[in-house]
Amino acid sequence: MISSAVVYGQEHKTDLSKLQFNHLYIVVDSATFTQFLKNYFLHNEFANTDMGMPIFQKVDSTAKTIYIRGENTYIELMGPENKFKEPVGAVGVGFSWDTQIPFDYTIQDYIAKDSHNFLPFEKYEFSWDFKTHKTLWYQSYYVKEVSTKLATWYAFYNPGFLSDLFQERYFHYRRNDYLVKIYNENRILTDVVGITLQCAENDFERIVSEMNLLECKIISRTESSATYKIGELNFTLRVNSSAENSSIQSIAFKTKSKIAKTFTVGKIEITASDNKMIWHFN
Repeated sequence: MISSAVVYGQEHKTDLSKLQFNHLYIVVDSATFTQFLKNYFLHNEFANTDMGMPIFQKVDSTAKTIYIRGENTYIELMGPENKFKEPVGAVGVGFSWDTQIPFDYTIQDYIAKDSHNFLPFEKYEFSWDFKTHKTLWYQSYYVKEVSTKLATWYAFYNPGFLSDLFQERYFHYRRNDYLVKIYNENRILTDVVGITLQCAENDFERIVSEMNLLECKIISRTESSATYKIGELNFTLRVNSSAENSSIQSIAFKTKSKIAKTFTVGKIEITASDNKMIWHFN
């Protein structure tokens, strides 16, 4: 039985919420994944890590995917044997809007009204099987990418899914509603605050068009790069005209405490100073 222990209010949406960064997935090579799996600092000091829903089991040697939980955002680090069969080097960046019941959202409400651009957004819905029933978890909109290694999507999450997952009544779905029970405030990680991608030309053009259509704030723009401010996230795209596939270049994390640390985990070079940690991908 679902209790009413958590009640956030039942009013219908009146204003459009702002687009936010939600999570990022990266597929790394086997050696990097194995080293990450065994790194004490990353699991016990940097962040809370787990093996995913529904029980958020502590990471062990059987893990094929490691979830790194921030306060509002998270990273999905996958090895080459991941269940989604994503290839090594694949990257996905997910954005979302806060929602509330009734859950009747569409991306068309968030597209710039005076825009003459058209993007062929496709809709995808994913339900979670709770064994006794299935509940819609989210619906996402995406433009089918030509490159197979860089995906971006824009999602609405169903408050009813949280109610079934946590057995408490939810009328809203905010990013931290999903993470609040698994985020460890005693770890130093706060959130992801920067992502830099090296893009093949077709991916660069596609994502810039998506950002513009959704009226994301531009910090800087040249012919070969663009940086957007989405909440606390600096989202940077850089063109590599000779690249066949796009790739992750770096991730920046905000930390609670000032630390000075440099080390490598496989092909990831990690540097930390002041209240920021950066992962550089080689």
